[in-house]
Amino acid sequence: MPFETLREEILDSPARARVLILDCCFAGRAFEAMADIPGLIAGQTDLRGTYTITSSSANEPSYAPAGDRHTAFTGALLAAATALPSGSLDDLYQETDWHLHRDGHPRPRRRSIDIAGQLQLFGQAGQVHAYRRAANAGDADAMYRLAHLLEMRGETAEAEAETWYRRAADTGHPDAMRNLGRLFARRGETDEAAIWFRRAADTGYIPAMITFGYELEKRGETAEAVTWWRRAADTGGDPDVMGHLGRLLEMRGETAEAETWYRRAAEAGRTDH
Repeated sequence: MPFETLREEILDSPARARVLILDCCFAGRAFEAMADIPGLIAGQTDLRGTYTITSSSANEPSYAPAGDRHTAFTGALLAAATALPSGSLDDLYQETDWHLHRDGHPRPRRRSIDIAGQLQLFGQAGQVHAYRRAANAGDADAMYRLAHLLEMRGETAEAEAETWYRRAADTGHPDAMRNLGRLFARRGETDEAAIWFRRAADTGYIPAMITFGYELEKRGETAEAVTWWRRAADTGGDPDVMGHLGRLLEMRGETAEAETWYRRAAEAGRTDH
């Protein structure tokens, strides 16, 4: 449909906070269209309280992995909403962005006017207690979700979040291992972060292999990064992973193998290689 139709519906809404989530190629053009209202003051008034998330920038295509039920953006958005035990629109955006960046997909964009980004989407008062009861009963997924909820509260709850991440990780929960690594990386404890990223990758969990590959690449350990990217590409068959592996190999001067992975990525549907 013409974007003008969608914009008019949003502007006509009496809601104090209006949310637009757009998943299509060149979705970032919506920012220009939303602002294209006669008169700057009128535009500021009409759009007050609007929060926009787009799957890509104005000059970038979005991506739909071959054979997947959802596009990369919608898949990441749903994964983020599932992973967040509580949070705001800003939290949802940041978690979605992390999922997409981790998997090498196009990064989303956002624009928040007034305080729309603070709108709370998730979380009930008794949710912490429910997770804590289940976690104390030995439910590893509840341990992970409780840890994530505590982490979202900031530094005051970070120590307890780490405790629950560790308990979940000790059961073999790969996401808990990976988030524990992220916790240490955010603190600048890169060696400890690498240990947990590797443990998560060793479980065979493809997103953890990718995360560990990125971490190794940042540390300059490109040879080992290539090893993990190869494993992720061979196991998952994701064209974005293949493309990133091709770029990494090309950067190392291994052009013959880089060409092989570029070809595989192209054959799997990634056309920019």
